[in-house]
Amino acid sequence: MKKILMYIYDDMADFEVTLLAHLLGRNSGYRIISISETIDPVSSASGLTYLPKTSINKVIHEDVEGIIIPGGWKKGYSEDLMSLLQDLNDRNKFIAAICAGPWMVAKSGALKGKKFTTSISTWTEEQMKNFCEEDPFEWTNYQDSRIVRDKNIITAKGVAFIDFATEVCDYLGEFKNAKEKDEFMNQFVPGNCNEI
Repeated sequence: MKKILMYIYDDMADFEVTLLAHLLGRNSGYRIISISETIDPVSSASGLTYLPKTSINKVIHEDVEGIIIPGGWKKGYSEDLMSLLQDLNDRNKFIAAICAGPWMVAKSGALKGKKFTTSISTWTEEQMKNFCEEDPFEWTNYQDSRIVRDKNIITAKGVAFIDFATEVCDYLGEFKNAKEKDEFMNQFVPGNCNEI
């Protein structure tokens, strides 16, 4: 079974990635492996508690298809996460980050020279305080779009969690063609009641 990592951390915006995890884990047969710095429980912004399957430093990098990073106000970063993101990027594995999550991808260097989007529109003193980090972004590559896919990197604004799930599934070949992808997206249009 193919494995996909899901990076989880305290105060993550879990709603941004649960649809995607459901689609990949239930409908597509991927094994979603939750990872964090430790195996201690993680409390999301919604108040739900998640338990990491393993710590980042125990992940066998060669054994995964890619990683999903939810948004949230994560202060600081871990060298283990940076190393993992660099390795996945070097091997052209997918890296998908939503909302504020792309800052971690930028910090790792994986966004260098690539187009991206994020819910962070500028890196202000507030962001420096919240993330405990200098501006990691190359703003000349920023796209004011709901979703941006550039090679193996997929980024999205937080409000675009359905687009995000769809784009990752498309990247992984879960749709036969553009029509099937559009039909999937149309299920979420108000008035449509089709099951996922």
